[in-house]
Amino acid sequence: MELVVYFSHKGENYGVGFIEKGNTELVAEKLQSCLNADIFELVPEIPYSLQYSKCSDEALEEQKRSARPKFINPLPSVYQYDNIYLCFPVWWSTYPQIIESFLTKYSFENKNIIVITTHEGSGFGKSIDDIKRLCPMANIIEGFAIRGTDVRMGAKVIEHWVKQFKSC
Repeated sequence: MELVVYFSHKGENYGVGFIEKGNTELVAEKLQSCLNADIFELVPEIPYSLQYSKCSDEALEEQKRSARPKFINPLPSVYQYDNIYLCFPVWWSTYPQIIESFLTKYSFENKNIIVITTHEGSGFGKSIDDIKRLCPMANIIEGFAIRGTDVRMGAKVIEHWVKQFKSC
C-alpha cells in the first residue's frame, strides 16, 4: 500500500501571490490520483501566518529552536504502507519542522520514503540528508523537486515522473 503525506502552505506564496490551495497540496493530490494511494495532510495545531514574510520568519524561528510543531488528527500508524511519498515545501534549505514532527512520531523501518519537494531554486536543499539522519532504517528515495511557481502548469511533469517511477 502507498501513502502520500504532505504539508502545504496556503495563503501568500513566493512568486504566485495569494493562493487558496498550496503548491505542495496540488502536487500531493496529483500524486495521490496517479498512484491511487491514500493521502494524509499534515495540518499544524497552530497555523502558520498566511503572509509570506511572516510565515518565513516563523519557519526560521522553528528551525533555530528545533521545534516539533504538533499536527492535528495524526494517523494511528504507518505500518500498512510500504511506500510513503513525503511532500513538502523547502523552507530555509530543508523541510518545515512539522515534517520532523511526523518523521519522529512513527517507525519507518524498512519503509520507502520518496521525497517530493516544492521550492523556488533550492531543489531538495539538505532535506534528503536530514531525513536520512532522522530515519536511518528507512530507504530514502529522491523523488522530484518542482518549483512552486511551476506547479500550476506542472501536472504533466508530475505524471511523467510517476510513469517513470511507477506505472499508473
